[in-house]
Amino acid sequence: MEEQLFILEELNPSLYCVNARIIAHNFDWSIFKPVEFPYYKAREGFNKQKGNSSCPKERAKEEEFLLFDMSLLETKEPEGTGSNPRGAGRKGEDFFSLLKIFTLAPYYEAEQNAEAIWRRLVQNPDYRLDCGFQNLSDVPAARTLRRFNEIMYIYGLWTEVRKIAVLENMETGIIGSSGSLAVDPTHLDGFAKVKNPAKECKECDKKEICDEVKYTCDMNDIVSKSKNYKVPGVKAALISDPTSELPISGMAFNARVYDGEAEKVLIPLLKQVDEEYPALKEQVDTILADGAFDSKANREACNILNASLLAPINPRNHKEFLATKSRGIARIDKYGVPHCIENYKLHLLTKDTKLNQYIWGCPVFNPDCRIEGLSCSKKDECSPNSQYGRTLRTNKDDYLQIDWENPQHLKSNKKEYCGRTSIERTISRVKRCLPFERFWNRGKKALQAHIDRAILALNMFASAAVRLGKKHLMRSPLQTLA
Repeated sequence: MEEQLFILEELNPSLYCVNARIIAHNFDWSIFKPVEFPYYKAREGFNKQKGNSSCPKERAKEEEFLLFDMSLLETKEPEGTGSNPRGAGRKGEDFFSLLKIFTLAPYYEAEQNAEAIWRRLVQNPDYRLDCGFQNLSDVPAARTLRRFNEIMYIYGLWTEVRKIAVLENMETGIIGSSGSLAVDPTHLDGFAKVKNPAKECKECDKKEICDEVKYTCDMNDIVSKSKNYKVPGVKAALISDPTSELPISGMAFNARVYDGEAEKVLIPLLKQVDEEYPALKEQVDTILADGAFDSKANREACNILNASLLAPINPRNHKEFLATKSRGIARIDKYGVPHCIENYKLHLLTKDTKLNQYIWGCPVFNPDCRIEGLSCSKKDECSPNSQYGRTLRTNKDDYLQIDWENPQHLKSNKKEYCGRTSIERTISRVKRCLPFERFWNRGKKALQAHIDRAILALNMFASAAVRLGKKHLMRSPLQTLA
């Protein structure tokens, strides 16, 4: 590598979090240059805006009107930190210093809120130096950090930063074109009161007749994991590359939204991916998801990326039943799989598209699906004249729980579906290895920014690992890159 890499031996490893310093010195921060000027313009607009309406409903309309014009995301050098020709007032904080504070915070084990990040910044001198602050007196206040985060998520700039990092990893081959994407939602701990009206709504004279009450956090609701485990929280859906196990996009949802609702989860998520990464439509042919997504509406939703859905069977109301009319077959389970009288599962060999039938083979004698070590004591009772054991045909219309286009029991599909668990490992890294399990802010935009920063953190770590020649560690944020 032409650039000089950060050498760990020059520093005392007992004084700082190793990976944070390595990322700070080896990540190419210049790729975020296109966001610098839009941030200064957004900050200028944020400081000038004055909400005249005290009603949250009207204020929400004003905020939509003031949405940032993303056409400003052009590669041009900023002339300064805003239009201030007279140079009046205190100079604003540098964009890259504030950006480094938030992007390095997960690796300094700081919770994702301004106060926790500020405390860690004050306590750790190496953290300050990595962000460009020589002295303790130079550290911005928690209020400044909170305002920076607010500007970034109100105007959608965290999303732009995340997209730049992901596209950079795609161009360098860190995120490859595996031909499939994995999708999975998860819940995060939320600390807002559930359905708590905003202060203005509580004090409003029209609160009894108003049908558009605004809550302090419209994303927070009760997460019901079981009868005895119910906690407030929010929902986030991530989509990742199964090979690199790096997330590329995510979306914020209310905690009560059901995973399988195509109109509320998969359709908006895939539309967002299509808008952010148009080239993926030509590369992706399969969407991997869990059983909650196994529905006709979700299969049709995958057409957004010209892909097909591969999800495990959701048996729903289908029950196991005895197969009394089929020789050698004892029962057919709720997943549509035949079991022989020796209690072996038959293997799906192929499908007959002319007769609309599934063709199943014996795992003991059929060479196309034989399992070494299996033996059968009831062959004479099951298929005495067959060299390959019992072969069974079942009608497509009798087993609607099986996806006819992509049968889940086919050996080739089973192998591909193993990639679905990669998204679960990715979510585990986000929530367990990095401090993104708790959402401290309020509102959909803030939650979207929280998700974007989580995706950004993993992609930055992977980029730094590859630049150091340690690609094998790019999926292990708890492993030191030293």
